[in-house]
Amino acid sequence: MRILLIEDDAVDAKATQRSLRIAFPEANLDWLSDTRPEDAAQIIAAGYDCILLDYRLPSCSGTELVERLHADTLEHRAVVMLTGAGNERVAVEAMKAGAEDYLRKDEISPDLLRWIVLEAMERVRLQHQIEDYQRQAEHLAVSQARAAALEHSNRELREFAYVASHDLQEPLRTVTSYLQLLQRRYQGRLDADADEFIGYAVDGATRMKRLINDLLLYARVDNPRKEMAPASCEDALAQALNNLRATIEEAGAVVTHDPLPAVLSDESQIAQLFQNLIGNAIKFCKDASPIVHISAAPNPEGDILFAVHDNGIGIDPQYYERIFAICRRLHGNNDYPGTGIGLSVCQKIVQRHGGRIWVESQPGQGATFYFTLPGLVDDPR
Repeated sequence: MRILLIEDDAVDAKATQRSLRIAFPEANLDWLSDTRPEDAAQIIAAGYDCILLDYRLPSCSGTELVERLHADTLEHRAVVMLTGAGNERVAVEAMKAGAEDYLRKDEISPDLLRWIVLEAMERVRLQHQIEDYQRQAEHLAVSQARAAALEHSNRELREFAYVASHDLQEPLRTVTSYLQLLQRRYQGRLDADADEFIGYAVDGATRMKRLINDLLLYARVDNPRKEMAPASCEDALAQALNNLRATIEEAGAVVTHDPLPAVLSDESQIAQLFQNLIGNAIKFCKDASPIVHISAAPNPEGDILFAVHDNGIGIDPQYYERIFAICRRLHGNNDYPGTGIGLSVCQKIVQRHGGRIWVESQPGQGATFYFTLPGLVDDPR
């Protein structure tokens, strides 16, 4: 504890110091016979817990010094005004200027001094606490306002993506239909360049249609038709495998799984999650028959940890984050078709369910995609 006494009268200063040493035997006591208002910053910077201040000093009044000492509320220190006998009115004025309390010099005793100083320090501590709470409340209010504005902006962006993607379907269908009609009617009847150009146009329109459909799917993740409810992951996986039946048969893929638990989820989105991950595992398997295995087990956090393992081409660790970014592809369309949105959809689905998704892989050694979903409290697994 550090206490500063500012007193120009040497006799009064010695008497007060004697009482302070009795009241606070382990405190560090300093004494100044005079100071100026411009020295207030240095006094505060010294870190005193309490300042005992004589009202009348040679270079300034106690009131003026108190105001300077309280200019920075973050560094506010406890100030006790010392007054001569019968100067209560002056002391009240000093307290209005910011002093925590006052003490008549003829009443100073170790017990009274200890009580006055500790009370003054406690009031300052409580004031600092109140100001800190106020700053936190203001910060929270600003954060909440920013969060609300961000949510509003994100909602408008999702709605725009949905409407734009939906409205683009009709003109694209018209373009695609007429391009396909041109291709059927005039294939081989024009020169080779014309056939090639029409082929490029048809292929571009087809890829645009796939991209718009994937964007619609991405936009719909945050605007689901179904609420969260207990759902069987076995059923969701069966739905995904049914949708991928032709792809699995064409690739000669083998898809196996361990028993899967029920989770609190939107079942249709979990089916989409499995479908995207299994579809990617089959697509990115170049020289061997695709083998995919799905497993699930509780993790220490109380969620269910799922793993989708494949024997595909693998992923370089430097691209672990990039693959989940929307429309960020690692391969050209001629190597592996797709829009680069599938894993972004997976990430949005998992995040909507309060989980997270990541990958572990090495080039040429397959990949394992992990994700967590909230389990059911009464689920025995």
